[in-house]
Amino acid sequence: MRKDPLNILLVDDQPAKLMSYEAILADLGENLIKANSAREALERLLKHEFAVVLIDVCMPELDGFELASMIRSHPRLKETAIILVSSLLVEDVHRLRGYTSGAVDYVSVPIVPEILKAKVSIFADLYRKTTELQLLNRELERRVADRTEEIVAAAAQLRLSEERMRLVLTSSGTRGWTWDIRENTLTWVTPGGASVRGFASPVDIMRLVHPEDRSAMREAYLRAIAGGQEYETEFRLLEGGETTSWLARGTVICDSAGKPQSIAGININITERKRAEDERAALLQEAEEARRDLEKASKVKDEFLAVLSHELRTPLNAITGWAHMLRTGGLDQATQSRAVETIYRNAFLQTQLVSDILDVSRIVCGKLRLEMRLIELPAVIHAALDTVRPAAEAKNIAIDVGNETASGPIWGDQARMQQVVGNLLTNAVKFTPAGGRVQVFMKAACRSVEVTVQDDGPGIAPELLPYIFERFRQGDSSSTREHQGLGLGLAIVKHLVEMHGGSVNARNRQDRSGAVFTVALPLHAQTAAAPKVRVFSAEPEPPREVGPEIRGARILVVDDETDAREVISLLLSQWGAEVRTAASVDEALCWVDREPPDLVVTDIGMPGKDGYALIRGIRALPPDQGGRTPAIALTAHAGAQDRMDILNAGFQMHVPKPVHAGELAAAAATLIERAGLKRAVEML
Repeated sequence: MRKDPLNILLVDDQPAKLMSYEAILADLGENLIKANSAREALERLLKHEFAVVLIDVCMPELDGFELASMIRSHPRLKETAIILVSSLLVEDVHRLRGYTSGAVDYVSVPIVPEILKAKVSIFADLYRKTTELQLLNRELERRVADRTEEIVAAAAQLRLSEERMRLVLTSSGTRGWTWDIRENTLTWVTPGGASVRGFASPVDIMRLVHPEDRSAMREAYLRAIAGGQEYETEFRLLEGGETTSWLARGTVICDSAGKPQSIAGININITERKRAEDERAALLQEAEEARRDLEKASKVKDEFLAVLSHELRTPLNAITGWAHMLRTGGLDQATQSRAVETIYRNAFLQTQLVSDILDVSRIVCGKLRLEMRLIELPAVIHAALDTVRPAAEAKNIAIDVGNETASGPIWGDQARMQQVVGNLLTNAVKFTPAGGRVQVFMKAACRSVEVTVQDDGPGIAPELLPYIFERFRQGDSSSTREHQGLGLGLAIVKHLVEMHGGSVNARNRQDRSGAVFTVALPLHAQTAAAPKVRVFSAEPEPPREVGPEIRGARILVVDDETDAREVISLLLSQWGAEVRTAASVDEALCWVDREPPDLVVTDIGMPGKDGYALIRGIRALPPDQGGRTPAIALTAHAGAQDRMDILNAGFQMHVPKPVHAGELAAAAATLIERAGLKRAVEML
């Protein structure tokens, strides 16, 4: 069901930053409203309801802290989620001031789009769920009030009826009766007021009473007879296949000697009242369950945000620390090498964390797509081993790959299946103690193949085992936990395997401590009936080296961000290329017109004119003026549809961000070599 968009207020005195916020948050589908000053923001807040307010800290007149305090002081806005944005170094004192002023979160510049989008989405969803719960509570209160009024009205009517008719009465469902204790007979009063003896004996009546209520009726009768007190009890009757509820009230009548002689009373039909009470109880139970679910969701959200903040900041701390020391100088060659390696390793870790968050977002939105083709599982396993091997070697963990039989290819997405095996191996290495062992087996069956990864770590806690594949589920999410991570890897594994038509399960080892994960995948239909035997080892294939094609090549690098442009230029220059740079599409087209390059490497997302505009401009040129220049697109949008759009636009290759040096070099060498061969053929 489509949800109505929420209002999100973006406050900044700089229009360019407002445009960037709007671009980052556009695909959330919410209603983005901009304000160029604190005064304009207050005017909009007083006129409209907002789920989230994004405020820049540094603004003229009123800064972000003062604006947040004023918003929070207004009774209607005291629950509005406020996120502060600061381009300055965020110290603890500034963060404390932000939270004291009423902010619920802090975003530092440079902004990571995925993090900003995730934070705004979380608070928007929380606002939506809170609003839904408030509506549910108001509806519940209204329904309970209506039912209560009905019950009160029924009780008032009952009291009026009792006063008017006392022992007999009524033409509206109330039954009057007299029970002669000595003769053990009942006399009923008909709606017309006439008495009818022998209508039914107490024994006959008891047979119609619900079995669960018979004991209470007997006890009420015995107490009334023994103490000469009022008789009152509730019971259910089974009449004509239906169950009705009744309230029986009566007075014990004694003879001159004080011995009980009879009981005169009435039975009142309270079926509707009981039904109303049951509905009210059910509504209250639903409200209580909704409250518990909301509290649970809020707790999971808080825990995840805390873990996410820690996991993203931990590698960032190492990166900024070593970068500062490199910048200030004074490090020897060995320490410099260690600094570069540490920065690279932590940047790669952050890339993996962001990729996991994006994958989960695509899974939740149903936007994850697979590029299906025939793939060989041994190759997938080797590729996954290559990505995990450095982490395993750091802990001196041996990864053994069994020589098993395989039944042929499967129909799947090679990159996603490598992600499945890689996540399982990463999980195994993380929980395996130093000096331990991780084992990988592949077992063929008639119509399927199984890949098993087992470790000799502590195993999976029994209470966690049923929930091991749920998102954000971790055995320990406290600040003292031993193992890091967001708790997303296994959830991604389960979803990807099921998208391939397979299944995954987890269990603990029987021979010793450790966990076992088994992925079962269906074989391709053409190979399921005729299995083949394959033997594979754990030795990786040697990486392809950068060819000499780049040396001396003229390459144009286009990117509006200075840092990104410089690092790509430096990489290509180190491989011997003659690099020219451009910060905009117009500048790049001037370079192409002046001196057509051998290759163009351009970013897609740029202000004003983007990479698509650049490739259209190049392809519009005559062939002898650079119209056929090969081009590589760099973009953070790495989905299947993004790659298709890029290739259809006129690019020859697509390299996702963050850029891997080897991948960029291989792509550049391939295109330059291909273009050179094509020119040679045309000259023949």
